[in-house]
Amino acid sequence: MARFVFLLVLLVAAALASESATKAQESEQLKIFNEMNQKLKQLTKLVHDQVEVANQRHNQTLESLAENHKHLEDIETTLRCVKARAGAGLTLLANGKSYSFQLASKNWSSANETCVKQGLQLATIRDEYDLMRVVRQGREVDRDINSWWVSAKNSANGDVKDFRWHDGTQLESNSTLWKKDDQANEDCVRIYYYLNPYNRNSFTNAQLYRHSCTESTYYVCELPSEC
Repeated sequence: MARFVFLLVLLVAAALASESATKAQESEQLKIFNEMNQKLKQLTKLVHDQVEVANQRHNQTLESLAENHKHLEDIETTLRCVKARAGAGLTLLANGKSYSFQLASKNWSSANETCVKQGLQLATIRDEYDLMRVVRQGREVDRDINSWWVSAKNSANGDVKDFRWHDGTQLESNSTLWKKDDQANEDCVRIYYYLNPYNRNSFTNAQLYRHSCTESTYYVCELPSEC
C-alpha cells in the first residue's frame, strides 16, 4: 500500500512537472511570438516610412520637372514674342490687338505657315468690331485688296461643316460675321468685301466668306494674346 501511494505521488509529481514544463514552453513560445510580432510591426513601420519618403521625393521631382517645363514654355513664349514684335511690321488697332497685313498672295496653308514662322498666327475675328477694325486697316494698307485669309477652318469631315479658329473655339454657323446665305462648299475662311469701282474709298458687305483653301489670296497675321 505504501508503495502504491509512493508511486502515485511520483506520478502526480511527474504530471505536475510536465504541466509546468509545458506552461514554461508555451510561455517561451508566446514571448518569442510577441518579440517577432513587435519586430514585424517595426519592420512594417520602417517600410511605410521609406515608402513615404520615396513618394515625397517622387512628388518633389515631378513638381520640379513641371516647374522647369513651365519655365521653358515661358522662355519659348518670350522668344517667340520678341521675334514677332521685331520683324513682323505690326500695327496696333483700336481693339487692342496687333496685326501684320501680308501683301504676298498665298493659299491658306502657306499663309498660316508664314504667320507661324514669324511668331504670329492667322487672325481671329471674334466680333463685328474686330472685323471692321481689320477691314479698315486693310484698306489703309492697300485699297485695291479686298480679300484676306483668317485662321478659321473646317475641322470636320463630310458635308457638315465645323469651322474653328486657331485656338479651337468655334465659329458658329449662325454667326452674323458670315456672309448671309453663303453656301460655298469650301473649308477655309477669308474676309471679303466689294469695292466700289467708281469710288476707291467705298466698299460694301465686309463679312466672312467660305473659300477654297488652295486658292491664293492675301492674309492677316495676328500677334498671339500671350505676347
